Amino acid sequence: MKNMFNKKTIFIVALTCLSVVSFAIPNWSVDETTFSNTMTITGIVNINNLELSDQNDMVAAFVGNECRGVAHLLPSTVLGHAYAYLMVMSNANNETITFKVFRSSDGSVISVIDNTKFTSDIAIGTQESPYLFSDKTVNGKSILSFSLGVSGEVVIIDSLNRLITVTVPTGTDVSAISPVIIHSIGSHAMVAGTDISANTKVNLTQTVTISIVAQNGTTSSWSIITNRATDIDVENDKKYAILQRNDGALSFSNFPESARYIVFTIAGQIVSTNAISNYPIVFFDTTTIPYFVVVNNKNGALLYSKLLVK
Repeated sequence: MKNMFNKKTIFIVALTCLSVVSFAIPNWSVDETTFSNTMTITGIVNINNLELSDQNDMVAAFVGNECRGVAHLLPSTVLGHAYAYLMVMSNANNETITFKVFRSSDGSVISVIDNTKFTSDIAIGTQESPYLFSDKTVNGKSILSFSLGVSGEVVIIDSLNRLITVTVPTGTDVSAISPVIIHSIGSHAMVAGTDISANTKVNLTQTVTISIVAQNGTTSSWSIITNRATDIDVENDKKYAILQRNDGALSFSNFPESARYIVFTIAGQIVSTNAISNYPIVFFDTTTIPYFVVVNNKNGALLYSKLLVK
């Protein structure tokens, strides 16, 4: 009798424990027959700085209190994320779409801070650049990597001044080229008001402004300057001069005060950059030269360049 009582007690305790850890799953559903338009969102979920990865976790889209889409997370061992492939439904563009997350580990329902507008037939986010469903606003709007896909190119990213300088070999046609841009998660890149995709052609024969739009809607503007090797050769014949002193410092001669210099290593790491009027003489560590120095005018056009060696 004692053993039977113990087993019964254990069974009751086990049931009690199960009732504690079993959470009610939200009844999120959509009547697809009542809507005629769709958009899709590919995203990942980050709550309290932790990325969710359980296939029982869910993301749902809402207009007001009406559910317009729901998706479970689908983990990918290859890509290292668990994605929500969310189809959102509506009958009208520009409706405000909000989101909620169901976290299966504790049964909590969490509101996503950022929202978006419904636009029929568009796709937001990709596996490489997913939308971020988060309990914090997503305001990153930086360019992390930039390339024209040209062999021999040298790319310098000045994040402080939001300036990207690209030097390409002689004869490179940059009048219609597709840049490859890696930017902050959740953001997207635009040129002349149009989203930049893999097929977007940009004329980089002149300075171009690229906008990075953060997920929460804030924007940063980046200037892209493309130089060709022939530009450097021609400009070096002019009156401008960069003198390397015995102590390793640089002295800039005859440049307009509005000109700006950039000193960087041959590996592309920026050592120093500023307006020449502020720093007519620049001191830097000579132990890691060679350095490459370029000077641009106020409009971003190349005035001078020089490779510095011991």
